[in-house]
Amino acid sequence: MKSRFSGQTAIVAGGARGIGLTTALRLAREGCKVCCFDILADDLEAATEKASAEGLEIGTAVVDVTDESVVAKKIAEQAGQWGQLDIMVNCAGIT
Repeated sequence: MKSRFSGQTAIVAGGARGIGLTTALRLAREGCKVCCFDILADDLEAATEKASAEGLEIGTAVVDVTDESVVAKKIAEQAGQWGQLDIMVNCAGIT
């Protein structure tokens, strides 16, 4: 059976914890390739471990999403690896 997001790719900004991580895990469960961007390196590592415990694989990148040039570069890198970018979710809590 084909999953809803099978063959699609996503980046989740703010994906290390909370709503962002929940979104990333849901997308991965639905067959999507997922990369989480966040500034919280330790939480990204924990997110990878949580995904692995569920039998899922998510990519992570330490990215300061307040810096547009860095975000654009990282998006281009991910799209270069995957050949496309289908979904972009912004869950970064910036104050």
